[in-house]
Amino acid sequence: MERNIRRNEKNGYSSDELLTQVDTQMNINKNLAKDSKDNISKLKKNIRNFSLLIIVNEDKKVWISQ
Repeated sequence: MERNIRRNEKNGYSSDELLTQVDTQMNINKNLAKDSKDNISKLKKNIRNFSLLIIVNEDKKVWISQ
């Protein structure tokens, strides 16, 4: 851990800057996850369940359920 901190500081990044970037990215990810959950909830409300039955006999007559 200490080695990584020193390496980052040698590359011009302070620990505070890195923590700020990580915190910002975490907030972005949380917001994206919340938006995705909201979208999924909206889509679930619009789900319509249905079934369709198609029967074809040997005479090639077709019946479709309603």
